Amino acid sequence: MNEFARSALYVLVAAGLAAGAVWTRQVPEELVQSAARDERGTPFFPEFSDIAQATSLEVWEFDEDQGGLIPFKVEFKDGVWRIPSHFGYPADAKDRLARTASAFIGLQRTVLRTDREEDFPRFGVVDPQADESAPSEGRGRRVTLRDADGKVLVDMIIGRKAGDEFELDGKKEKLEGQPGLVFVRRADEKRVYGVKLDLDLSTKFKDWIETDLLQLDVAAITSITNDAYKVDEEWLARGAIRILPGEKTVVGRKDGEWIVEGMGPDERANIAVIDSMTDTLRELTIVDVLPRERARLEDAGFFLTNQGVYSNEGELRVDLDTGVTYVLRFGEVVPSPEGEEGLRRFMVVQASFNPKALKKPDDEEAQKKAKQRVEELNKRFGDWYYVISAASFDSLRPPRKLLTEPKPAEDDAGEDAEHEGHDPGEHDHGEALGPPRPGEGADPGEGATPKKEDANPSEGATPKKDANPGEGAAPKEEDANPGEGATPKKDANSGEGATPKEDASPGEGAPAGGEAPSGGAGGS
Repeated sequence: MNEFARSALYVLVAAGLAAGAVWTRQVPEELVQSAARDERGTPFFPEFSDIAQATSLEVWEFDEDQGGLIPFKVEFKDGVWRIPSHFGYPADAKDRLARTASAFIGLQRTVLRTDREEDFPRFGVVDPQADESAPSEGRGRRVTLRDADGKVLVDMIIGRKAGDEFELDGKKEKLEGQPGLVFVRRADEKRVYGVKLDLDLSTKFKDWIETDLLQLDVAAITSITNDAYKVDEEWLARGAIRILPGEKTVVGRKDGEWIVEGMGPDERANIAVIDSMTDTLRELTIVDVLPRERARLEDAGFFLTNQGVYSNEGELRVDLDTGVTYVLRFGEVVPSPEGEEGLRRFMVVQASFNPKALKKPDDEEAQKKAKQRVEELNKRFGDWYYVISAASFDSLRPPRKLLTEPKPAEDDAGEDAEHEGHDPGEHDHGEALGPPRPGEGADPGEGATPKKEDANPSEGATPKKDANPGEGAAPKEEDANPGEGATPKKDANSGEGATPKEDASPGEGAPAGGEAPSGGAGGS
């Protein structure tokens, strides 16, 4: 071959390579996979073969709007699944983690799309943990599974799906490819593959926890007391506590039917509203948690006095015929994320033993079971401060005017036994347990005092009244002895409370302005 022919051949080869480079940049579906021919059909993680190996899951996402990382982690530690990113709160994670892990077992390399880093933003597989030198657009979700010894089983960056439309460098694009393909790469590799990945991976806290917070049997409810008192914040500024009485409503059962205390002869209980209350109690979902610490307790809307704990927005008391009483105390508001209506709110929960609510108050076996249940519940609730949505808060505390409705004329004739539009089979209204007994109930001092939180306070500042709960730990009273507080007298009324001195500290005097809320003598 003469020199001219050899030069011409080089030119043709170079042109072919350049054309191939352009073709590769366009990332067609039929990309020639010669560079990885020997890897097609091989698993990404050959050493991961048993879902039982996985004892921790860590997910990192990048928030393009805020420009920051969003971490989530769940791990099996000391015999319990916990969420370290949420202060070690117990997780209901076994089944969900198993489903996540199984998606990666045997996952094979199939369609190679690119191995060029400049293509990563387009496929959405830029490492979310990359430094600022990496593109902020197109950062994917990094998923890491480890075993009990901390050995990495899976470390993968999951990107866009075929057919996704997105904006990159100011231009609208659509990612071509076979429907159902997800573009992924190992965190330690550059090759991007399209794979069939059936992965239901949520990083929402509420998806990894027990959704039934209270574990409460609605059919066992005998009465619900809503005490909507408030704490006078003007007095707080002067170092004292004054309670402002609010509307107090009692809902209970008589002959198996809901009634509202003080209901007139022309009124009846609004079953739809009461059912909404009980449904919320049965399915009360928390949206965030924080460890309780006593330091700066008042910032969260809770106040420790010698008469017990008072909360900024009153409390809800739920008595059960099992002898267990729940007290839900509501504190300060918490900013809600964008798109969620209303303001979230801090809440603490305490259980106590109430023998008078038992079907047979002298039943020793029932008393024993009730006391054991109270201990279990307080162990569950005692270390945590919960955050609930505005919708849950409003549903639990309807004003009295919504609890009743005019009685139709048909009721007087006995022809309208059921409310219009209400299916009595849809909700269990329980047995005939008699009228509510608002003056009776548990001595909250008998309930277990919440445990002292062992979280390191330096890990996060205590949230202020307008704080985002994810930014710091919420307070907890840790050394209060519920038995030492003076229980409010049963015959106290709003005019009989002793007004504290202006220079009194919250722990030095009784709150003034109204009777103590139910359960006021107990710990939070």
